[in-house]
Amino acid sequence: MFEEAVKLDGNRAIFVANLADAYRAAKQYEKAQEKYSRAIEMAQEELDTDPQNASNLGILALCYARKGEQSGLGKALEYIAQARKIDSKNNELMYEEAIIEALSGRPNDAISSLKQALANGISMAQVKAEPDLEAVRALPEFKALLAEYKVK
Repeated sequence: MFEEAVKLDGNRAIFVANLADAYRAAKQYEKAQEKYSRAIEMAQEELDTDPQNASNLGILALCYARKGEQSGLGKALEYIAQARKIDSKNNELMYEEAIIEALSGRPNDAISSLKQALANGISMAQVKAEPDLEAVRALPEFKALLAEYKVK
């Protein structure tokens, strides 16, 4: 499905990032790394034309974080902070920030971002399904979030 989206419109970083996520989920790590690198290049190019595009910055941040390289985690945190500064009310960016913080080994920050995302409309079902939040879901603080934002 994601491969088809890239074939139809391979000029958008979001489609290539989604394909990378699919490869990563299928444990095809080499293909995932290649697509994350390509999505990063594309998102950087898109930033050249629109440096205030918060959604694009979020995609760039997620790609750096999900690529899994230590050097990329700092960039991911910088880009998501920049995106949140541009659009502080965007619940998807709040959610992406939680994922990036979890992948960066910052579980308490991830819980804080999840609280914001849930308070602003992200569903607990989405949070429970996100593989990158597995370690965060094991925390006692997450159990409190579960009680507050029950899955409907």
